Amino acid sequence: MSGNNRLDSMGNIVTAGGASLLSLVPGTDETLRVVGRASLSIDPDVLDACPIDGMRPNMAIVVDVQTAYIHCAKALRRSSLWDTER
Repeated sequence: MSGNNRLDSMGNIVTAGGASLLSLVPGTDETLRVVGRASLSIDPDVLDACPIDGMRPNMAIVVDVQTAYIHCAKALRRSSLWDTER
C-alpha cells in the first residue's frame, strides 16, 4: 500500500517548519517528547535509509531536533492507560 495520499502534514511543514513528536510505548509509563525544525527531503541517501517492508518512500520528513526529553510518568500511571482490565 502506498499511503493515503494526504499532504496535510507536508503542507504544514512547508508553511510552518516546526514539528513535535510524542512517543508512547505500550506498557511503558514514560513518554518521549521531541521538538524541532522539520523539512522535506527527496535525497536518495535519506530515502534509502527509510524503507518499510522493502518499499522505499518518495519523500521523507527530516527533523532537526532542538529539544528531546522524557516526560514524567505520573499522568500515564494515574490514567491506567495500559491497564487492560479497565
